Parts: sequence; structure tokens; C-alpha cells
Amino acid sequence: MASKPRSAVFTTVLWDGGSKIADFPRHMLRLRNHAKRLRIELPDNIEQLISR
Repeated sequence: MASKPRSAVFTTVLWDGGSKIADFPRHMLRLRNHAKRLRIELPDNIEQLISR
């Protein structure tokens, strides 16, 4: 859990049934937009962290 309000952001994703997030670029755009609205700074390497 986040340690305080507005310290985390998440969105739901569509899984392709295999090993990938379906439509990954749109998911990342949505995540970045949500973080921006909440004034949460995402790590510079967020895409790399998620796509592991």
C-alpha cells in the first residue's frame, strides 16, 4: 500500500493471454496521464520496470 495519499497511481490493463500487456503504449499513456493529474512523479524508467 502507498504510505500516504497521492503517493501511488495505477490503472487496469488488458492481458493478451500470454506474456504481454495488450496495447502497452496506450496503457502507458493512461498511466502517465493519471499520474500527472495526481501530481505524482513517475520514475524515468517506468516502462522498463513494468515490461519486465
